[in-house]
Amino acid sequence: MRKAVVVIALFSAILVLASTGAAIVIQANANPTWHIQVVDPEGAGGFIAFDSFDKPHIIYYIDEFFNTNRTGKNYAVWTGEKWNTEHLNSTVGNIFIMDTNNNPHVISTSNGTLNDAPLTNPVWNLKEIGIAGVAGDTITLDSGGTLHEVSADYIYSESNNSYASHLYYTTWTKTGVSVQTIGEANSTAQVAYQRLYPHSIAVDPKGNPHIIFVEQHEIALYPRVSGTPFMITNMIKYAVWTGSNWKIQTLATNTTDPSRNANLVLDSKGQPQLAYLHENRTYTSDYGSYRAKRSLEYIYFDGFAWVNQTIESESNNDYYGQPALRLDSNGNPQVFFFKVNYQPTIDYDLLYARWTGTAWDTQKIWTLTPNSYGSAGFSKIAFDSHGNPRLTYDTVMGTIRGAYRYGNLTYLAIDMSFTTSPLLVPIISGGIIAIICIAAIIYFRKRRKEAQQT
Repeated sequence: MRKAVVVIALFSAILVLASTGAAIVIQANANPTWHIQVVDPEGAGGFIAFDSFDKPHIIYYIDEFFNTNRTGKNYAVWTGEKWNTEHLNSTVGNIFIMDTNNNPHVISTSNGTLNDAPLTNPVWNLKEIGIAGVAGDTITLDSGGTLHEVSADYIYSESNNSYASHLYYTTWTKTGVSVQTIGEANSTAQVAYQRLYPHSIAVDPKGNPHIIFVEQHEIALYPRVSGTPFMITNMIKYAVWTGSNWKIQTLATNTTDPSRNANLVLDSKGQPQLAYLHENRTYTSDYGSYRAKRSLEYIYFDGFAWVNQTIESESNNDYYGQPALRLDSNGNPQVFFFKVNYQPTIDYDLLYARWTGTAWDTQKIWTLTPNSYGSAGFSKIAFDSHGNPRLTYDTVMGTIRGAYRYGNLTYLAIDMSFTTSPLLVPIISGGIIAIICIAAIIYFRKRRKEAQQT
């Protein structure tokens, strides 16, 4: 009887410890491994998309510096053993996505029109959409196979000597193309110009698009500050289709270069989240100009209001690159971003920041060493189906009239593993409890059988 009590007490203690441990364990720091492959010694500026098998497809360019018949846009795909490359028409754009048949669709803005270029091997066919003056775009594919794209134009009007910028939302289905105008920005006497830059789009389960774009203002300063007649400021704006109209909100002001802000993601409830680069401008009388200090920010909608958190602030010697946001299996944000430190040496670092539940934990996961020219370039970060970051980078191969020329396009695949997974803890705890229960049942049955025999 005493042994039975001991076994029951031990079982109860382990049950309490296991359930408590499952409640308090958080995800540990990432232990990344990386794989590096040269895609094209003459290539640069690669943009990545993945097919359903997680094979990377890359659109990149080759500079005329290399004096090759492949100058212009090129296409590369990983076969599983090597990179197959193909030269494309120079009008084919950079932004692209894989469709449900594993064919890449590329956005082009040649000849003042927007083009969709689906790949029908081995020929790239351009289908003209027909929006005049298009500049900039981003695209996504929903679960039903519909392509959603947001773009903007910037058009000069001779009649009133001013510029206007429009933001467009386009959907492509098997039956046709639909285009809506989301918003418009016009120059004024005080604002020399206003320009719209689309950045990111995501579609919720109801099929409603969520869009992040930047509205850039070039403001005339009166009186002029030390020969600086204009100040450029950028505002991050959020647009969502409600089912009947577009609802537009301003999320942040004084943001940095619109080309370096982050991707929009939706959580399991369809609520928007993004990471972005903030720029705090202050006027310094010593220099007679505006100086900026940047920070990496995370903003999300909690169902009632927008909540903003600072992930990291840069020092005077740091420079941030484009951040990329993803959510882990528990819905917690993880941000990958570039950071260049100019002193005492130039370091190009890829960093990883994760939300632990109470604070942001940041760690360096990879460093790009520049070549003898002292410069290198990262491209945008993409994520495979498992959430692992993939990116391309290149290095300076030479100069023309002092301008850098990049090449040696390289693909970097980083696999993120964790020493402890929050999902693994309940599984392990449940397994231990099940084993103890089975052992206890066997033990008591054996004792009962021995008692009956005696």
